[in-house]
Amino acid sequence: MERICAKNNLAYYYALKHQQEPLLLADKQTALNWAEEAYKKYDKTIKGFDDPELVETYIFVKARFAETKEERNKVRGEIQNLIGRDEFLGIKKSLEATL
Repeated sequence: MERICAKNNLAYYYALKHQQEPLLLADKQTALNWAEEAYKKYDKTIKGFDDPELVETYIFVKARFAETKEERNKVRGEIQNLIGRDEFLGIKKSLEATL
């Protein structure tokens, strides 16, 4: 679990850094891969992997690195689907802000 948390945190950091200064393509892909890896581990029924932050980071990273209108629309659709789920009420405001 610690390894997943570390990758999740680094992916978030890369996305924040990208807002200030564009990252190299390889760094963007690394961050996306780490965020996706953590997101795929999310499971509301398994202690340690039941943290909605794994989902929140995944969406944040995807949104920050979306370049085309199609990519942005896809992320918006994912966010709207997540906002409606009860298990994500705790991160609803963050998801809405990412829209």
